[in-house]
Amino acid sequence: MKKLLRPLYYALIIFSCCSCGWLYTNTTTPLTCDIHNGTPVMYEKGSSNQFQLQEPITAAGMKVIWASNGIGDVAKKYGLKNIYYADLIHKSILLGIYQRDTVVVYGEPFSDDEQTESVE
Repeated sequence: MKKLLRPLYYALIIFSCCSCGWLYTNTTTPLTCDIHNGTPVMYEKGSSNQFQLQEPITAAGMKVIWASNGIGDVAKKYGLKNIYYADLIHKSILLGIYQRDTVVVYGEPFSDDEQTESVE
């Protein structure tokens, strides 16, 4: 009887870890909360990732973070003139050993005339 219940017990442990976010977490939160009635709905967007890898064995707290996800960097890269709002998408795997943060910026792009003026 114990051999029959053992797989059920392991499955229960795995599913309880998933429900708490220990194995995998994916959340989207707004970075800006000052949206007023005059804020337009924007379809032009740009995104950038930042990755983090953390050493889980010792309590040294060693981690490696690479890439940039600054709002200004994203706006420059995708040619956004005015930024209206931004979101943060956070993914975490295995108690945060691997994490990825993605900043999604919504805004108004430069017009063709403004882009040629800034290049010259």
